[in-house]
Amino acid sequence: MTLRKRLAALALAGSAALTAGLVTASPASAIDRVDDATCGGHYDFYTVYNEGKLCFANDGSTGVAIYDVWELDSGNNTSRTGVTQNGSSFIVNLGSWQGRQFTNGFLTVNWIDITGR
Repeated sequence: MTLRKRLAALALAGSAALTAGLVTASPASAIDRVDDATCGGHYDFYTVYNEGKLCFANDGSTGVAIYDVWELDSGNNTSRTGVTQNGSSFIVNLGSWQGRQFTNGFLTVNWIDITGR
């Protein structure tokens, strides 16, 4: 991922986090990014695969900008994910222990909603 994409992703994620904190402090914003050391050996987290592995835990929603994604896995969660691929936006719904690979081009993940088990 280029430095420009990384900076844009960080800026968008920071902006989304600040906005979520200012708008409401409800349980709906309780989603957490899991650190790499914890994420590494676990498959029960909601996971986004691109050039690495990004894990999320707890029920809630968050806006993100994750580029070059080729796979989404729900772990032991039910999830909805807003994505963009080839200029089209759509939602990926996954039940517990489901995954989906995208073979016709990478996607950008725009938001994640973990709704429980």
